[in-house]
Amino acid sequence: MAVPAVHGPEDGERDSDGDVNCEVTGFVLSGRGLPTVYVSGDNASIRTLAEIARRVPEIDVAVLNAGAVRVAATFDGRPLSLDSRRAAAACGPRRRRRDDHRARRWNAPRMAA
Repeated sequence: MAVPAVHGPEDGERDSDGDVNCEVTGFVLSGRGLPTVYVSGDNASIRTLAEIARRVPEIDVAVLNAGAVRVAATFDGRPLSLDSRRAAAACGPRRRRRDDHRARRWNAPRMAA
């Protein structure tokens, strides 16, 4: 399933399609008997991560782009994607799944930036 992503600061100027910088997409991948995997795309928005976690609460693995891409002339050099600090904070503390004591489940991101 395709899910939204924000390629730049949440408060960045949006184009006529509502995109910051350009259109980007994340994905939630799942299948019977398989872990549910969220792939963030070039997302920089903690708010978007929180919304996806609310929509799909059973995410087993989150693959977050944490490269902190910056373009000096764009958004005053603020990141176009998550940095490692914000990605780690978004994941929050891990909790154990009921059905497998070795597996960890992704918690909904905290809203703090």
